[in-house]
Amino acid sequence: SNRTKNALYFTFRGMSAAKWIDAFMMYMAAIESLFSKDKPGGATEAIKTRVATLLNQVNGTTKEDIGGLYDLRSEMTHGRIEITDDPKENLQSLAQLQRLLIFCLDIILDRELFMFYATKKERDNFMGTLNGP
Repeated sequence: SNRTKNALYFTFRGMSAAKWIDAFMMYMAAIESLFSKDKPGGATEAIKTRVATLLNQVNGTTKEDIGGLYDLRSEMTHGRIEITDDPKENLQSLAQLQRLLIFCLDIILDRELFMFYATKKERDNFMGTLNGP
């Protein structure tokens, strides 16, 4: 699917990036490609819920873990913090995001969940299993 191809492309670009900010944004784009909604509105909550549902039983990831990373992405994107080449305290956030993304990809590949991305209907059904109670 385009979503899985894009997620792998963004992941590769993030791993190849020379600057922390480039890697961070590419990793976040990969997460969004895999877990975002097809329609506008509520994307942040959907992504947090879906990633946490997929990862919680594997490594204890919570919605708050993803939320903190997504908030950092939003702060950068919307100009609420200055972006510089010096990562300062954000290097730890980059490492956390990279780990979460790799965990997601490992699960998706190991369990062949990528098969659920073949059609919109299959993906919608799969995402429904990740939407929580």
